[in-house]
Amino acid sequence: YPIATPRSILDVLALAGGLTTVADRNILIERHGDPGMQVRYFYSNDANQAVDQQVLVNPGDVVLVSKAGIVYVLGDVNHPGGYSMTNNDSKITMLEALAIAGGATNTAKQGQARLIRKEPGGSYSDRRISIGDLQEGKIPDIAMQPGDVLYVPFSFGRNLAVLGAGSIAGAAASAAIYALP
Repeated sequence: YPIATPRSILDVLALAGGLTTVADRNILIERHGDPGMQVRYFYSNDANQAVDQQVLVNPGDVVLVSKAGIVYVLGDVNHPGGYSMTNNDSKITMLEALAIAGGATNTAKQGQARLIRKEPGGSYSDRRISIGDLQEGKIPDIAMQPGDVLYVPFSFGRNLAVLGAGSIAGAAASAAIYALP
C-alpha cells in the first residue's frame, strides 16, 4: 500500500485490513534505501501499549508481518490440534497450550506426557513431563517454541476404570466373531 508521507504503523496496518488471526505480532519494518536498517515493532493486545510504542513508516519502507508459530497438542486431550501462537506476547507455555486444547481427558496418562521439539541441526528431543506436576507447580511451566508437540498418551487402565465392567461386557457381546484358520 503506497503512502506519500510518514504514517504510524497502526495506520499502515489498518490500510492493509489489519492483522489476520494467524499473524505474528512481532512486525519488522525495512527502511527504504537501507535494507540493513530494520525496525521491530510489537503489536500488543493492550491498546494503550500498542499506541504508545508505535513507530513511523516512511514512504518506500517495507512492513513484514509473518505468520505466527504453531504448537501442537495431540493425544488424549479434549480438542487435539495445532494452535497459533498469537496471544499477547506470541509465546505460549505448556499449561496454556493444554488449556487451549480443552485439557487432558479422564483417560489421559498425565504422568507420561511428552514434549517433542526439533533442535538446531534437525534432530528431535523428546522430554517426558508430568502434567500433574506442572499443574501443581512442582516443576516450572515450560515455554513452547513454534513446531513443538505436546503429546498426552492414552491410559488403558484408566479407560477400563471409566468404562466399567458393564460397558466392557456389552461391547464384547456385540463384537463380531471371526473364525481363525
